[in-house]
Amino acid sequence: MYENTIFLKGNHEAEMITYMLSGHNKYWTDQGGYQTLENFKSNQSDLNKAVGWLQDMPLTFGNKSIMVTHAGISATEAPFEESNFDGVLWNRLPLKNIDKIQIHGHTPLKARKPEFNEDSQSWNIDTGAAYGYGLTALRLSASGKLIEIVHIETDQRDLQL
Repeated sequence: MYENTIFLKGNHEAEMITYMLSGHNKYWTDQGGYQTLENFKSNQSDLNKAVGWLQDMPLTFGNKSIMVTHAGISATEAPFEESNFDGVLWNRLPLKNIDKIQIHGHTPLKARKPEFNEDSQSWNIDTGAAYGYGLTALRLSASGKLIEIVHIETDQRDLQL
């Protein structure tokens, strides 16, 4: 069903994994974790199978011209260490230029269009769907050239959860 889709691990997936392995993660449960657990229960979904899938998610996707991560690569020493709060799961620092186009989210823009940073050659595509601003994606050529910005408005029913 998702043969041409790659799901990257982000901080919320990491928080859910922590909850499932330790039995507690107040940060995650307070940010929708209880609702997530309830959804798994009401849909009779296997939480253990889901956690295995989450643990196996890659942190990056890309090619010689593009790097996609959840939160972007900053000037930290260990950007791919999952516990590093300046790494690709948690980063809120300015991104560094890695000689590739970076695509990331994690830091909501609260705007209906993505933002390109010339210095770091990065696109922030987190347009704040959780705040009602919609979900944004980019279509890029293999060389990183922008082909299309795709934006879908937030369904207001999703904000009532």
